[in-house]
Amino acid sequence: MKLDVVKIRSEDELLLCCARTATSEVIDHRIKALVQINLDWHYLIRRAIHHKVASLLYQNLSRVSPNIIPEQYLNSLQEYYFFNAKKNLFLSVELIKIIKLLETKQIFAIPYKGPTIAILAYGNISLRQFSDLDILVHPCDYLKTLHIFLEKGYRLNSDYGWECSLIDAHHGVCIDLHRGITPEYFPVHLDFQAIKQRLIALQVGAGKIMTFCPEDLLVILCIQLAKDGWGHRYNPIRLSKFCDVAELIQKYPDMNWKLIFKEAKKLGCQRMLLVGLSLAHIIFGVSIPKLSPRLLRALNDLDVLTNDIYNKLIYQASVNDHTEPLSMKSFHFKIRERWRDKLYPYYYDFKQRLIPNERDRTFLPLPKSLDFLYYAIRPVRLIRDYGQLVLMALKEKCFTWKRQR
Repeated sequence: MKLDVVKIRSEDELLLCCARTATSEVIDHRIKALVQINLDWHYLIRRAIHHKVASLLYQNLSRVSPNIIPEQYLNSLQEYYFFNAKKNLFLSVELIKIIKLLETKQIFAIPYKGPTIAILAYGNISLRQFSDLDILVHPCDYLKTLHIFLEKGYRLNSDYGWECSLIDAHHGVCIDLHRGITPEYFPVHLDFQAIKQRLIALQVGAGKIMTFCPEDLLVILCIQLAKDGWGHRYNPIRLSKFCDVAELIQKYPDMNWKLIFKEAKKLGCQRMLLVGLSLAHIIFGVSIPKLSPRLLRALNDLDVLTNDIYNKLIYQASVNDHTEPLSMKSFHFKIRERWRDKLYPYYYDFKQRLIPNERDRTFLPLPKSLDFLYYAIRPVRLIRDYGQLVLMALKEKCFTWKRQR
């Protein structure tokens, strides 16, 4: 695992040191040294909130160097910490109510991220920042579950096909309802029934919920880390994603690694898993299992991806010229191991281009009953429009060539 070192601001180095539930003596010494530098505390707190690690920052600063930090900034972090803890407790109570509601409607739902990771990986509901509740249901139950929430007064805020966001304005609760864990153009299809067999009971406040076992959760976290690293322009990757992976591994050192790699291979996501483990090791020093020669070779081939995601994470903090990030297509091609997955974005893009639009309807107006014919009309219209452009370009080239002769 080789990382191209990028010099970062002292504030961001401090954030990396504090974004963990447990620190070593070496890390504590570095924290003490960094807080004595003339830091931009406004920048540090802003970055901590953006990366969703402000609670971890407060916990470690107040423990290691409370007397050195300017009082106003320590107080600001403390206020945010207690605000976050109160909000998390409220959302945890709401989660129990929501799961019970769905149970009465015979909907089997799996809550994940949010409070479940806070308890499973961090061991403390206050130490993870989250603002919504993520719930996964079987694809067959997705529309039924959506209608249940709408009947209960939730408002549909956005719908991406694989997930939708619902808001209960009265109680301030936001739910992300999932039928999958990735968008269609970055496909990873979970075996819902197999995962259901491995669920574990988790105590959340006064109630219990069923959620992913640590092994399945680790694979899912690495998939989502890769997804966010791929689609950086639309969903900037946050430090909290790396924290989740690192904290889960450290909380469950005796995880069934054979099962983890087996399930990742079945999903076609071993490369995503390896990248996630590599970054957790690089940033937080997390120990990763001994790899087989095949996986070790694969890991050594992933340096370009590891560097790309790491640089995206610290991009704003770099004081050197930032290297050009991988294109989305190049990133996707490198992160997937199965050829059908590597080529899927091209197929998806082609499929999207076949969907008729208003220009096709203007080209040849038809009654609603014949709407299906636009799938045949669209290629004809595209050939006409783009064929003319190609002919014009060829004529211009020929004219230029003749003049040059």
